[in-house]
Amino acid sequence: MAGFGSINAHVFGPRDDFTRSLFWVLRLGFEVQPDASEAQDAIQAVNCDWMTFPIQDWRRLDGCSAADFVRPSLVECSFYMNGEHFLAGVRSLSIEATSRHAEFCVSLDIDVPCGDDLDPLPPLHFDAVVRFESCLVVPENLHPKVENEAEAAALLAGFTDLASLATPVWDRFRFVFKPWNNELSPANPN
Repeated sequence: MAGFGSINAHVFGPRDDFTRSLFWVLRLGFEVQPDASEAQDAIQAVNCDWMTFPIQDWRRLDGCSAADFVRPSLVECSFYMNGEHFLAGVRSLSIEATSRHAEFCVSLDIDVPCGDDLDPLPPLHFDAVVRFESCLVVPENLHPKVENEAEAAALLAGFTDLASLATPVWDRFRFVFKPWNNELSPANPN
C-alpha cells in the first residue's frame, strides 16, 4: 500500500526509564479505498514513535532500518482503521533517500497482535514517500527546561549537527528546526 507522510525528531527526557535522547517519529497516511475488501486497504494511518537511530544528522537517515534501533524496546507502532486505534509491532523498516531535498522512501512491515484464540494475521506492508519536516525541542518535555532559541539550539546540538537545520522558530509550545535550504537561515552559520 503506497502512501505519504513525514518524519520528525524531538528531544525528550529525562524520565525514570531513560535518559534524554533524540527520538524519531514516523507518520504515514493513506487514501482509504471506499470498497476495501482487504483490511490493509482500510488503514488510514500508521505511526512509529520513540525510534532511536545512531545518527547525528537527519541526512543520515538514508539507509537506516529497524536493525539500527538503538533501543528497540521503546519503539511504539500503531495504526488507525475505520476510526479505531490499534497497536502493532515493527517487523521491518527501511529508509532510503530520494533525489529530492529532505525526501525519503520508507518501506515498513508491521505485525498485528491477535487474541489468543485467533489465527495470527500476516504482516502488513506499506511503502510511502516521506519528508523530513523538523527537529523539535518542546520545553515542557525537558527537565531542566530550555528558555530561548539559543538554549534550544545548544541542547539540540548535543544530539544532531545543526549545520543542516534552519534557525529555530517558536511555534505555540515548541522550537521548530526545519531542514535548511537556500530560503532559510542556518541554525549554525559556521
